[in-house]
Amino acid sequence: MKSFFSQWNQSSTTTFVLQTNQTVEPSLFGVLVRTNSIYCGIHLKALSLPEQCSILGILRNRQVVPLAENPVIFRGDYILAMAHHPMRTPTLKWILNKVHPVYYSSHNCLLKSQFSAQLPTANQSNLSQLLLTWQ
Repeated sequence: MKSFFSQWNQSSTTTFVLQTNQTVEPSLFGVLVRTNSIYCGIHLKALSLPEQCSILGILRNRQVVPLAENPVIFRGDYILAMAHHPMRTPTLKWILNKVHPVYYSSHNCLLKSQFSAQLPTANQSNLSQLLLTWQ
């Protein structure tokens, strides 16, 4: 039994390199940019990606806009991405599918209109109620 452990301890310190002839194919895909995406209005080169991942461009109106043109991302675009290793694909898809927690647009904010509809207005009935409680 001692000889087994002494051999195991000696062999555990050596490094084994496995050589295989298999190649790993990259994963190519496109992600639809939704209305509440955090990337709407941002230049394509401004995206930060995990290691071993690349952006190839945008598919807009059935035409590919390459990364070199640094287009602004709009709703309805497809971000064309590549994970160099298939293990990176879920992470990259998760990052590219990030959205605001509620509907959001830089041009209009629905929260403002929802809150203003719920706030009481200073009309005559509210003022009369305040005066009655004051007396």
